[in-house]
Amino acid sequence: MSSVTKSTVIACVVVSGASIWAIRHWLYPKPIDGIPHFPITSILGDVPAMREAAKKKGEMVSFFSKGVNELGPIFQLFLGTSTLVIVADAQEIEDLQLRSRAKALDASYRVTGRFGGLLPNGDTIRGRIQRAYSRAANVQLTGADEEPACALDMIIEKDQQDKAQPYTTEQLEDEMVSYVLAGFDTTASALSFAIKFLARHPEVQIKLHEELMTNLVEPGNRAITYDEVAGGDITPYLEAVVHETLRVAQVGAATVRKAVEDVVILGKLVPKGSDLLLLNGFACNHATKSWAEKRASASPTFKSTKGSWDDDDVTKFIPERWLIDGPDGRRVFSASQGFSIPFGLGPKSCFGQKLALLELKVYIATLSLAFFLEKVPEELDTNENIQALSQKPKQAYVSLVDWEDK
Repeated sequence: MSSVTKSTVIACVVVSGASIWAIRHWLYPKPIDGIPHFPITSILGDVPAMREAAKKKGEMVSFFSKGVNELGPIFQLFLGTSTLVIVADAQEIEDLQLRSRAKALDASYRVTGRFGGLLPNGDTIRGRIQRAYSRAANVQLTGADEEPACALDMIIEKDQQDKAQPYTTEQLEDEMVSYVLAGFDTTASALSFAIKFLARHPEVQIKLHEELMTNLVEPGNRAITYDEVAGGDITPYLEAVVHETLRVAQVGAATVRKAVEDVVILGKLVPKGSDLLLLNGFACNHATKSWAEKRASASPTFKSTKGSWDDDDVTKFIPERWLIDGPDGRRVFSASQGFSIPFGLGPKSCFGQKLALLELKVYIATLSLAFFLEKVPEELDTNENIQALSQKPKQAYVSLVDWEDK
């Protein structure tokens, strides 16, 4: 081989190697400066480690817990070339969605692309949106005084009144798909957890049944009304049972947001365009007295807007933690006892949260009035959960007994 040929081969090898290095370097995740992260060892970023955790544990809570323990309450994960900023501090999550920085975050519109935008009857979400706009336009033209026919009509009506930030068709599609999925899957999952928790705690069932029998008028002979269970004034223990179910179950454990401008979170600069995952469930169930003390020692100006859960029993199902003594000595429900964010917060929170809470309260109250739930065998009552559209118990069996036979 001539010296010229050898030089050419060497040059090709060097160029190829440099090209491969450049491509590999280009494909590697690009960290956001100043925000902690796990070491980058692959162009897939944290995906292999997340898959391994899901395979071993069947859930992702342990992986996020490792991230918080090793990196702190704000860190970044790499999903291939995409970067996701994780926030796992309850007070910061509340502040981001309710206070001065709320305008810096917006909903991240990704649901439609993942789930195809189809309703169960095969009709597309986009078709529904177009017909809703047609109905709204007809109302404006004719001046007809028509009530909204569905949730979509209500959103469009409000959207037309708010000219500053109107919805795009993509955003409306995402909102509707989220509404359909959340309204179907998460409520069913929460009910499964409620049945499971009640069966494990007969003392809770007895208190709930006694409250309903005492505070409702002839409860066994009619359907429960909205006014009786809406605010918790008449049935505070029922309110506590529902909120404790949502807190412990963590059915909708996270909220996805996008930074529409630069925003400082827990002292770290998160640039505009970043995707964020707010770990509502994890953060709230770690907002304990020791957490509050640690936050206060790190920042003298820190002040929690809620109480703090006891470290010893934060994972346990105890509805009484939501009750305080009222002015007249009666036990009343208080949402300020500690952090719990099952529906998100602020203007971008779950559109159907009032309906979901009403469904849960009416169903649980109706069930409690009619039946006592006996404990089922241990092999039918494991703590394993399934991560699907929402978190749900792998097992939720029930054994019904009439109260008269109890």
